[in-house]
Amino acid sequence: QNNPLKRAWRREPACFDEIPYGMPRRTTPPVNLGGGDGIIFSSECWRGRVVTTMNEQQPNAKSRLLNAAEQLILEHGFAGTSVAMIVDRAGVTKGSFFHHFDTKAELGRELIERFAELDRQFLETTMESAEALSRDPLQQLLIFIGLLAREFRTGHNPLEGCLFASYTYQQGVFDSRTLSITEKAFLCWRRIIAAKLKEVTEEYTPRIDVDLDSLADSISVVTEGGFVVARVLKEPEVLADHLIHLRNYVELLFES
Repeated sequence: QNNPLKRAWRREPACFDEIPYGMPRRTTPPVNLGGGDGIIFSSECWRGRVVTTMNEQQPNAKSRLLNAAEQLILEHGFAGTSVAMIVDRAGVTKGSFFHHFDTKAELGRELIERFAELDRQFLETTMESAEALSRDPLQQLLIFIGLLAREFRTGHNPLEGCLFASYTYQQGVFDSRTLSITEKAFLCWRRIIAAKLKEVTEEYTPRIDVDLDSLADSISVVTEGGFVVARVLKEPEVLADHLIHLRNYVELLFES
């Protein structure tokens, strides 16, 4: 009842002034990270989100080509996106395209490399934000999932889709080098989440036997599946809602 961090998970407002362990003190209005059931968190402290542009400045021709290609591939798939469509959306010439990329396949590889790097930065930054809010590994993991839910509720629109999913659905048009980038990205999520789960099991005993790698993958499974369900049902809130379901499961799994 009197633990402010525990209370934050129970819908009761809490600002950083109430969070223990000498963490940053903020007085900005609290924001609920999980819709009606998430941790209360200062919006000023949110860091990291996957974005489609490299920076806020006017992008150069190569960046405009990559940005345009990303939008088009999410809309039409890689096979359904032509070089002509990309240069038209980017507002550059075909000569500019072939100055930067020998083929559409080369652009596709550079695009997924960029997306994977931004995704890795997002993963690491979000985990660092969660770790700054608690010394307890279970609370860190629950906060992390709450931050993911917040991002998909107020930041990235799930109806826009995911480049990893788009590439995976059309594996036949990519070479093994390009496909391996997505595989490595998912393994990166597994490694970081499983490491946090291992920390959790050192302090908490799960109520049932659980494979940590498989449980770590559940975040990716819920997220990628959420993109599909959100698009089919035209309900963008589905993804964030199911991340909250997952967070509740993890909390119950390790409940004392």
